[in-house]
Amino acid sequence: MSKRGKKWQYRVSYKDNDGTRKYVNKGGFPSKKAADIAAIEVERQHNRGANLDLNKITLIDYWDKWIELYKSGKHSRITEARYKTIRKQLLAYWGESRELKSISKSDWQAFINEFGKKRAKDTVSKLNGYVRSMADSAVDDQIIYTNFTHNVVLTGNEGQAGIIRYLQVKDLRKLVNYCLEFADYEHIA
Repeated sequence: MSKRGKKWQYRVSYKDNDGTRKYVNKGGFPSKKAADIAAIEVERQHNRGANLDLNKITLIDYWDKWIELYKSGKHSRITEARYKTIRKQLLAYWGESRELKSISKSDWQAFINEFGKKRAKDTVSKLNGYVRSMADSAVDDQIIYTNFTHNVVLTGNEGQAGIIRYLQVKDLRKLVNYCLEFADYEHIA
């Protein structure tokens, strides 16, 4: 513990898995006791096996890491494309530098409310479900203590569920003619 001006700061040293000495510093505490409590919490996390290097990871960086570890190459092409779409939405709203641990349940609800304004409720539910799984992993990695997506109130429009669309006869004829004209039997799988 040390005092900088009128505020207190802590510095915790630890060795990572490779044996390299590292430090966690944080300042701005109003009292020595507050800085001490925060330092004890960092030490507790380290002793429980938390990777302290991940403590300052951003939402986008953790999303990318989570996709790479648990999802990439394991699902259909459509699902893989959905991960990229969700990343774009997260990046557009939260930016690149928003730390994962700084997102509260209220922050997430505000995002869901905004996201749901122009989207179907099913789309909002899918996005929330994927991020919920990611946040569960972040809880397991001891980066966050609780899943901020838990019990979120899903918003969104009813969408167009149940509507079945058919080709009109003239469009079907165009499709058949096109297929007959350009069919290449050597490349049919």
